[in-house]
Order: sequence, then C-alpha cells, then structure tokens
Amino acid sequence: MDKIIEAIKAVSIIIQDNLSHTGINNLHGENETSNSSGDIQKKLDIISNDLMISALSKIEECSVKMTKSF
Repeated sequence: MDKIIEAIKAVSIIIQDNLSHTGINNLHGENETSNSSGDIQKKLDIISNDLMISALSKIEECSVKMTKSF
C-alpha cells in the first residue's frame, strides 16, 4: 500500500507542476476528443489520467486501475 500512496503523491506533484504552467505548456481548454459518456475532455484531465495510470501500472500490488475519464 505504501508504494501506491507514494506513486499517487509523486504524480500529484507532477500534476500540480502542470497546473502551474498550463499556459506555457498549452494545457488550457478542451481536447478534441470525448470520453465514453460523451463528455468533452480537458487537456489537463487527459494528461493527469495518463500520468496516474502509468505510475500505478508499474506497481505490482496495484492490480486494478479505475478512471472516470474513459
């Protein structure tokens, strides 16, 4: 469980950094895609989701990953 918490903590720091630089990194606004429920996705939501899935996928103890975005 500690590995999962540490991964979430590390990704949260990266997401916060992205939030601080949304204008510089062109992360404002919506993406041109929608999720399975038809919602238009925000650029930062997609990046945050991908970061979290990537980090948790590397942890053997984390066998199930859920996402609201897709």
